[in-house]
Amino acid sequence: MKVIICGIGGKVGRTLTQIISTKKDIELVAGIDKYADPPEFSCPVFKSYADCNILADVVLDFSRPDVIPEELDYCVKNHMGVVIATTACTQEHQKAIDRAAEKIPVFQSSNMSLGVNLLINLSKQAARFLGSTFDIEIVEYHHNLKVDSPSGTALSIAHEINGVFDNKKKFVYGRHSDNDKRTPDDIGIHAVRGGTIVGKHEVMYIGTDEIVTLKHEAESRQVFAFGGLRAAQYIVDKPCGKYSMNDIIGSDYAVTMISGVDKVTLFTFSSLPFSLFSSLLSALSLKGINLDMISQTTCADGSVSVSFTVEEADRGDAKQCIESLRLQYTELCGAAKLVIEGAGMEHKHGVANEVITLLGGIGTRIHAITTSETKISCCIDSQCLTQSEEQLKLHFGVGK
Repeated sequence: MKVIICGIGGKVGRTLTQIISTKKDIELVAGIDKYADPPEFSCPVFKSYADCNILADVVLDFSRPDVIPEELDYCVKNHMGVVIATTACTQEHQKAIDRAAEKIPVFQSSNMSLGVNLLINLSKQAARFLGSTFDIEIVEYHHNLKVDSPSGTALSIAHEINGVFDNKKKFVYGRHSDNDKRTPDDIGIHAVRGGTIVGKHEVMYIGTDEIVTLKHEAESRQVFAFGGLRAAQYIVDKPCGKYSMNDIIGSDYAVTMISGVDKVTLFTFSSLPFSLFSSLLSALSLKGINLDMISQTTCADGSVSVSFTVEEADRGDAKQCIESLRLQYTELCGAAKLVIEGAGMEHKHGVANEVITLLGGIGTRIHAITTSETKISCCIDSQCLTQSEEQLKLHFGVGK
């Protein structure tokens, strides 16, 4: 893979140069940097794209946003992919990036670290779990030479959290000129600049007498350089379009855990009046019975079709509750639950189709299935559990 580094004289650019020199499958063919001293580098270095006469497979950009317009023109003209890791892009820059993505593959991310993107996903989960009862504050720390504030990563975290709340919260930066009390709709964003801090981000959920903090700290710029190279390798053979770290997460981390639970019972009810379904749930709750894989569909007449699973130990008590309400039901004893999980499933389409197709191919019958953004649960015959687990792990590369 032939690579051009834009911002080759910067800290990440130099780190990239060093890493690429150790790679046999990547060749650094040129650099773009109006401040760099060409003799310092083993490849040709140009002040601008207008001076560059070298082609590559991918451009890696860790520079400043003012170079984006000519960079996109160069890449589109020469049919080259581009990885844009620079932050502080304006709306005009973003429109230009979106237009270019119609003609070439464009990978854009405010942070190339896999750990930071995990932090973003965890921050969204925490927001869903804690809700509006916790105040949210984001603090980012960077070296004293960083020019944009707040960091693009901090803004990405804030936007993703705000999406959980239907974008109803407002961003408050620093509060240095704000004399009003904090409101529940605030997301505070603060920037610290000093020394040689590579990058640190904290997301705090502050409640009554307790604080939950999620934190990521980069100890070197290698994490960003390796992430940039990974992004370049990801898009080098992709069709035109816009890509991000979520695509890599969805591709490489779609499924990270596959597990099975033996000895569960599946109860199924057809055309059940909703009031009776509610009464059943209350009765099961009073018995302390945990339900799993609950599926409910409303019929045209207003009744519901329902199914759920219970553990074998709760089967007898569950049947007592059902029969006390004189409900008609079917029961599948000695079944098993097969669970497929992964944070990347939120960013990849078709995982359920892969699971169902594979299980069908080995003769595993699925009696019920429920899904969420990051989990698929299948109720299957117990005797098929071991083979189903093994084949799914082999297919998704889990547990290698």
